[in-house]
Amino acid sequence: MRTVSVIDDSGLLAVLDVAGYRPYVSGDWDHAGLVAHLRAQTQAGRIFAWDCGDGGGSYPVSLRQGISASKGFREAGSVLAVRSGLVHVVSYDSLTMAAQFADAALPAAHEQDQCLALAPGSYRVRVVQTYDPAALDRPRAGLPAFVIEFEAGSGRPADGVAWHLG
Repeated sequence: MRTVSVIDDSGLLAVLDVAGYRPYVSGDWDHAGLVAHLRAQTQAGRIFAWDCGDGGGSYPVSLRQGISASKGFREAGSVLAVRSGLVHVVSYDSLTMAAQFADAALPAAHEQDQCLALAPGSYRVRVVQTYDPAALDRPRAGLPAFVIEFEAGSGRPADGVAWHLG
């Protein structure tokens, strides 16, 4: 298991295939437009995004291969088609920059260490949030806020951004 720190000011995170995800959103865009873009990219198996439910902060995220039986406050899943051999845990802040500018690359320079190498193929992805965001009770120091698990396999991608209310 590997743990990375993801900092985001809005509280929306995602995991994506570096080669498959299309970040740029042409024309005028806003939060609703980006969420619609994320939904389409999720249904294509290129990204899986979730709303953290607490408005942002610094999130320790553990990445591991294999789907476990571990439980948390809530969990969600999808399928990700990994073409590049590299998945990236990305902040909403970086997603918005890449959505605005066609030449913005993901991972951004400050998020290069938030990647995990996986063999190309189809993966089931499970995201476990370990704390109740309504209680604003983050996990104790040293424990992850989220656990992202990857296991080779197929299935149906999620319909859109997990736990997103807007």
